[in-house]
Amino acid sequence: MTDGVAAHYHTRHSKCSTERRASLVVHCQPDPQSSEPEQRPLTEAQPPSISDRPALLTIGSLGLAIVAFLASRSLLGRPALEELRLQSLPLDTALENGKPTLLEFYADWCEVCNELAPATLQIEQTYRDDVNFVMLNIENTKWAPEVAEYGVQGVPHFVFLDKGGAAQAAVVGRIPQEVLEGDVQALARSMPLPYTGLRRQTSAVTKSPSMDARQVAPRDHAESVPSRG
Repeated sequence: MTDGVAAHYHTRHSKCSTERRASLVVHCQPDPQSSEPEQRPLTEAQPPSISDRPALLTIGSLGLAIVAFLASRSLLGRPALEELRLQSLPLDTALENGKPTLLEFYADWCEVCNELAPATLQIEQTYRDDVNFVMLNIENTKWAPEVAEYGVQGVPHFVFLDKGGAAQAAVVGRIPQEVLEGDVQALARSMPLPYTGLRRQTSAVTKSPSMDARQVAPRDHAESVPSRG
């Protein structure tokens, strides 16, 4: 084969190959009328950058604070401890109506009392038909005999009374909700209490100026009348 013929053959062969490849490329293009969605490469989600983490931590902390605030309040918007105080039965009524009773000695300044109040309120709403719930404010000198009788040295101090008013057990301090509810449930069923004598962290009872004055009753908000000697 002469050089001219070879060059002509090579040129024609290359042209045909190019046309053939072009034809293949054209036929491999996606049909614009196809209903199948176009597949895109998957990308791995990137973790938040270091600069974003302080903001996320701040938002998370704020959310937890809001949840804790809402949990500490009743459905009516009052603090749970205040709601318990308002729902409390008079002690005399509780001791005479033939139901078992849960006494809670508390104080408004008691951090542990306020912390446990939402759980206690939930238990009170569950068992209120079967168990009396009585709140006794230790800063009200009216309850000084009960404080001495039940040996209250820290709050909250819970005392479980049977239907006849006799003390069955006591638990003190920051006790788990399941402990308090377990004892209340057993009390409602006249069964032995599963938890007795449990003591956890409390707010210590200390002498304060308010203990030397007549206080407003913890249930009826009756105004105190100063002594005239």
